[in-house]
Amino acid sequence: MRGFTREAKNKLLKYEWPGNVRELQHVVERAVIMGDGGLLHPAELPLRPAPTSDPRIGEDFNLEMVEKKTRLSVPSACMAAI
Repeated sequence: MRGFTREAKNKLLKYEWPGNVRELQHVVERAVIMGDGGLLHPAELPLRPAPTSDPRIGEDFNLEMVEKKTRLSVPSACMAAI
C-alpha cells in the first residue's frame, strides 16, 4: 500500500469511530490486506454505516416515559445507598 486517496482520508476523518482507535486499526488493516498495493480508495474502507437511532430506544420512547421511569427508580436507588 502506498497511501490513501484524498477522498479516502476525508472518509476516515468524517467517520465517528464508535469503536475508537481499535476500530480504526482494524479498518486500515483489512483495507491493506484486501487492497491491490496502490492507493486506498473510499470504497475499499469497510466502514459501518452510522446508526440512525439508538437501538435501545423503541418507537414508544418519549420524555414522559423517561420522567416516569426516573421518578420510580430514584427512591429505590436512594434507599439502597442508606
